[in-house]
Amino acid sequence: PLPPLSPYQVLRLIQLWFDARSMQSREARFLINNSRRTQLARERMPKGQREFFEILPVLLTTGLPGEEPPKNFSWVITGHLPSPQDLSRAERILGVAPAKSNGRIQTIQGVYTIGSTGSYAQTEHSDLDYWICADLTSWSEGAADAFRDLLGRLAAWARERFDADVHFFLQDVGRILDNDFEAVNREGSGTAQGLLLKEEFYRTGLRVAGLPPLWWMVSPGSSPEEYERALECGTM
Repeated sequence: PLPPLSPYQVLRLIQLWFDARSMQSREARFLINNSRRTQLARERMPKGQREFFEILPVLLTTGLPGEEPPKNFSWVITGHLPSPQDLSRAERILGVAPAKSNGRIQTIQGVYTIGSTGSYAQTEHSDLDYWICADLTSWSEGAADAFRDLLGRLAAWARERFDADVHFFLQDVGRILDNDFEAVNREGSGTAQGLLLKEEFYRTGLRVAGLPPLWWMVSPGSSPEEYERALECGTM
């Protein structure tokens, strides 16, 4: 038989249970709001930009149409499996069925937009700025450079094929904790600019695919200890 739990362990389990219930409630509200904002974003996009927005999660895992899929790497988005409708839509827009790669799997934790997308400030002239978040330290050697190359080709192709201005920023989740962002590094800004960029993301970010940031699941003003406890709930 299992040894009896100490009073501290019992209290800890009760605390985790209440935390999990609270996070589930917040996640439900987040999903409703994210769905509403996604619909608003689609309505405000011109046709070409909307088509690119809808098929991007598929393209990130299959590459550009007409290209041979990467031999060494393949990318998957956590919690996101393209539905038959997603694949059918991509084939209709692209004119060809998305290809598949059998390379070593690299995991993307989430794909998000940042800025005006999904807000009433969005216009038909608004750019699409994407954050793609991953634990790059877990990726195979060379995978990040190969993926950045793919993102560059996707942005150029979006402009040529869909007349859409798209910008990608590949963010390492570990470096985000230190307010160290690719967009800031490109511009040569400092830590203060990094804090402002993080604030903008948490205020305007729209989940396209993958995990919802834990920040949106915990109570306002949560301490680092509460944040770590939320990770233990296993809902992310």
